[in-house]
Amino acid sequence: MNISKEQLENDYITNKMSEYQIAKKYDTTRYFIDKLLKEYNIPKNTDLNDNKSHDKLSSLTRDIFYDLYCIQNKSFDEIAKLYDCSARQIKRLNSKYKCYKTREQVNSNIQKSLKAFAETADYTESNNKRKETVRSKYNVENVSQLESTKEQIKKTNISKYGYSVSTKNDNVRKKISESLKQKFGDKFDRPTELIETINDPNLFKHYVLSLDEEFRDVYSLSELTGYSASYLTAKINEYNLTSIIKHLTNTSHYETEIVDYLLSIGISKDDILLNSRQVVPGFEIDIFVKSKNVGIEFDGDYWHSDKKVSKTYHYEKSKAAEDLGIRIIHVYEYQWNCETHRNILKSIIRNAVGLNENKIYARQCVIKELKKKDVEEFSYKNSLHGHRSAKIYIGLFYNNELVELMSFGHPFFAKNKEIDYECIRSITKLNYTIVGGMNKLFQYFIKTYNPNTVLYYVDYNTHIGNSMEKLGFRFHSYSKYGMVN
Repeated sequence: MNISKEQLENDYITNKMSEYQIAKKYDTTRYFIDKLLKEYNIPKNTDLNDNKSHDKLSSLTRDIFYDLYCIQNKSFDEIAKLYDCSARQIKRLNSKYKCYKTREQVNSNIQKSLKAFAETADYTESNNKRKETVRSKYNVENVSQLESTKEQIKKTNISKYGYSVSTKNDNVRKKISESLKQKFGDKFDRPTELIETINDPNLFKHYVLSLDEEFRDVYSLSELTGYSASYLTAKINEYNLTSIIKHLTNTSHYETEIVDYLLSIGISKDDILLNSRQVVPGFEIDIFVKSKNVGIEFDGDYWHSDKKVSKTYHYEKSKAAEDLGIRIIHVYEYQWNCETHRNILKSIIRNAVGLNENKIYARQCVIKELKKKDVEEFSYKNSLHGHRSAKIYIGLFYNNELVELMSFGHPFFAKNKEIDYECIRSITKLNYTIVGGMNKLFQYFIKTYNPNTVLYYVDYNTHIGNSMEKLGFRFHSYSKYGMVN
């Protein structure tokens, strides 16, 4: 498909055609047109279509929308036709109104889709042909019946979850239960038709193709079906459907898990940018939360080892981002595969985007000096660096529970004898924000031990140390290996 910049500018700017209309004109996808607009540096006018239907949409209140979408069970496409706008605008409106269909409606809509499929295609014939091909090659009807496949699945599950079947893991079961309850209530029972659709390549493909092209991405599918994006990604790859579904080819399943987590804590899909080279020129950012100016990099053990990238590569990317006011969080594969470290990383991400579950104030807390035995378990559970022995341990307690810790000792790396103390650890309990906590602990240390100089290291893989100046520290240097001192 060859569309020149002049043609695109004429259609998009002069004739004020929407991306969807242009895609239809050239018999291509809206995704392709969107990509061309970026390549040609043609500024996007997000209000282009909104202006045409603004008057009508302004009358679409939440009550009316709820009646159309939830009571009358109309689709985004059907509502869009009523209001002379795009389905994308209606979907964006629902992100604001947060109206959800019941499980019965989801079930009914899938049945309609399957019925339409039966009327337009000979599903039985194609399904039998698929089984026959697999049978001739492997002597089974489905590759999942192969012993080698079963063994590989078991090994993967044992490695990731500690069980041959992932759903035996308490955390997996809890996550599934919470997700289903949130979407469909306490008595959720996933419709049989939906299960059959997801587990059948042809039915699943048809279901995807029956959706408006703008919603054929793994995260929209996750919202529609209740299955996680990472699970759907695995299915899409298994069924070889990557050519019709967006956000897959450049995104690893680890990145998908991180995006799943962002969605689960309240970040909207539209606020997430994947695999972009526009955010930090010269570098690709795996996941970028636009409204928070936070980037998340997933660094695989092999491709991000010293054999594949320079020792300063991650520093250079973080520094380039910081110069633009963007915080980068590096998630390393070996850390993400450790459940304890994964929970800590999730807490760091949640804190970075300002969505911590618990917020308390330092004035509500009590300071206590502690011993090594009092802080070891807390350190391992709440810090990527675990426990390290120190001379002084100072804890902040809320309702008799340790919620924040600072420890101090003699400098380990610094050769300058004029430095009295090094801050060994500064740790906050997972998913907590303690307003003024660090300041309260540090001021107690200063008043009690009266040091002249204190050295503080910041892990540049996950933080940028923007609160240090408030404590009286001055910036010294970047070590270029992930730390600031």
